[in-house]
Amino acid sequence: MAYRWRVAIVAVVLEFVCAPRVSEACSCALLDHAQAVRQFPVAFRGTVRSARRVGGDVEITFAVHVRWNGVSAATREVRVLRRRGRSMCPIPSFREGVRYNVYAERDHGALRVSGCNPSEETEFAAPSGGFRR
Repeated sequence: MAYRWRVAIVAVVLEFVCAPRVSEACSCALLDHAQAVRQFPVAFRGTVRSARRVGGDVEITFAVHVRWNGVSAATREVRVLRRRGRSMCPIPSFREGVRYNVYAERDHGALRVSGCNPSEETEFAAPSGGFRR
């Protein structure tokens, strides 16, 4: 009986010692728009046209409206991969028909957003014809 108690106590202690803590598992640097444009090789504003599963990822297709980095002037559409499932660090969820500022990295020829990515939903067109952030 004493042996079972020792095993149970060791198991509980290991659970607390080895389990990741949410506050320690991910530390995301907060970036404003200008910092994100400088840090990420691809940055643009676009509206989600579609999303489909591709293996363990979701491929999101954006209609491009504004280009800051890594997207040529002739590019009208960009596809970005987003890891499916849960992550300790926040991963943007992209909804069809919604406009976003997107900051992506190149990963083996594909564009990817991953945990702690600062991509964010933007406001719709401002009355002046520009976009509010």
